[in-house]
Amino acid sequence: MQFVETQVKITARHATISGLLARPDTDKPPGVLYLSGSGPSLRWKVVDAAAHSLASAGFAFLRFNYPAHEEGAAAGSDFQLDVDCAKSALDLLAQHCDPKRIGVVGKSYGARVAVELVPDERVRSLVLWAPAIRPEEGFRFRKPARIVHGTIDAVVPPQNSQELFKNIPGEKSLEIIPRADHGFAGKEHECARATRDWFEKWL
Repeated sequence: MQFVETQVKITARHATISGLLARPDTDKPPGVLYLSGSGPSLRWKVVDAAAHSLASAGFAFLRFNYPAHEEGAAAGSDFQLDVDCAKSALDLLAQHCDPKRIGVVGKSYGARVAVELVPDERVRSLVLWAPAIRPEEGFRFRKPARIVHGTIDAVVPPQNSQELFKNIPGEKSLEIIPRADHGFAGKEHECARATRDWFEKWL
């Protein structure tokens, strides 16, 4: 399916941040919001792969930079501001997709931000890439959730996801990708496919 990717601006509190919205040529598509880890998310191979895979399959896909990742920003992050930006991004995405069919991808630190969006009724499902979140917080993911993790992740051990998976209630899935590191280098398409397959099932 054909899609168009455009630059967008998102505002939350005092911050204005950059984003990229990929939108397929269809009316009211399901939408996916990507929440990045500790680095910029606008151009990164695994995110590019996911955006292309999902948009080609008929999903709107929105990614954005946290304020600390914008060019010229002061060092250091503000978790609550990142959450507020994610909520504003969700509002923007809902204007370009079916607001009742939205999924969230949380990568590493982004899984912590994703937790805060779970209560929103528009969020129907989640995919967590190498989530940097304590296993005991799994109970907070009360919507269908898939974890995708690599076997050679040196930043967040895959054992963390195995323990987190045990604590997630309801529908869930754990996808372990052999020889994938924390950034899924060389395994971008496997990660993207696991993400798309889950959202095709649940959105």
